[in-house]
Amino acid sequence: MRRTDTTLFHFLLVRCFQLGFGTPCDGDVCPSHGQALIQTQHFSSISNSLLGGQDNAALLSEVRTRVEEVVRSGESLSPAEDAVFQTILDLLTNTTIPAIAQGHNDDQSFINGGLKNLQDCGSAFDTDRKGSRGYKEDIVDDNNSTHRTCRILQKVKQGIVERSLNSLKLFWNNLDVPKKGLLSDGATFFSNGLAWFASNQATYLTFRKNHTVESANYTQQISTCNLAQSSLESSYCVWHLNAGNAISTYNTCWTNMHLAFVGINDTATDSSLQRSTQFVATKKIQCYLKVLQETDHSKAQQEMQSCQDLSPDLGQFILMNRSAPDKMITSNLGNLTLKPGDAEWAQNYYSGLEATVSVTACST
Repeated sequence: MRRTDTTLFHFLLVRCFQLGFGTPCDGDVCPSHGQALIQTQHFSSISNSLLGGQDNAALLSEVRTRVEEVVRSGESLSPAEDAVFQTILDLLTNTTIPAIAQGHNDDQSFINGGLKNLQDCGSAFDTDRKGSRGYKEDIVDDNNSTHRTCRILQKVKQGIVERSLNSLKLFWNNLDVPKKGLLSDGATFFSNGLAWFASNQATYLTFRKNHTVESANYTQQISTCNLAQSSLESSYCVWHLNAGNAISTYNTCWTNMHLAFVGINDTATDSSLQRSTQFVATKKIQCYLKVLQETDHSKAQQEMQSCQDLSPDLGQFILMNRSAPDKMITSNLGNLTLKPGDAEWAQNYYSGLEATVSVTACST
């Protein structure tokens, strides 16, 4: 994550001392009234402390002390010195403060991005959940209803076959065949036999055909129901696998993105505190430099206290979207503890049904 670079901030402060109060330099840039500030050995230690990471409180105290010394002297800056300080003020206004603001914007963008990543995890899962629910309702539940209805009809057709066979048996077993008389009366026997056959053949064929047709229908119904059972089991396995993958994908996504979001927040919090401190220090440095440019000695002395008491508004550095969304509930996707191949699953789906074939277990 990008942080506002404090090197520029420290560099400008060092340049403020170096250019404004003039370490050994040439021409009219060196102020005649700033001799207390240009003692090379003392100034060198200040510069080293700045570049070495001196904390802002000590730094501001050092700057205030130096400015107070100049204000107490009552002397004004030369035009060249005033121009140098104005250049530094412009740099602070046009470069340092915008860089601090940009750092805040960058941190906010990272937080927003981290939050969006978490939200995208939820959006993707929500899409998967709707798809899973739709598949369960439109495919699995429909296949279950089709199979159950099919097996009920299979039972009905089984009863029809059994009744048709019973009717055929009843007809056959109750037939009274012609009885043979005397040998001399054989013509009568055969005549009666032909009459008996002609009388019962049509009825017999009707019963026999009905039983044959119903048996074929029943056999076809079994085949249809077995296919419906296979469709139910395979579709349930597809749903079970996809639902499990959706939950696993979401859990992995949420865990990783939440960890990243927490890290982003921690870094942004640290950066925000540092940035706020830099902003306050920069605004006070600006204030002190303007005091140096003030030509009214009395007014400059009054403004020194204002600079010391200055408390810039830090509301612009408040980071938004700091809270992560709650992890979504995944248990409402359906019961994933059972699947085809488990005895309890078969009990739940095939209870009350007869003539089901062996369950085909899910491959995964």
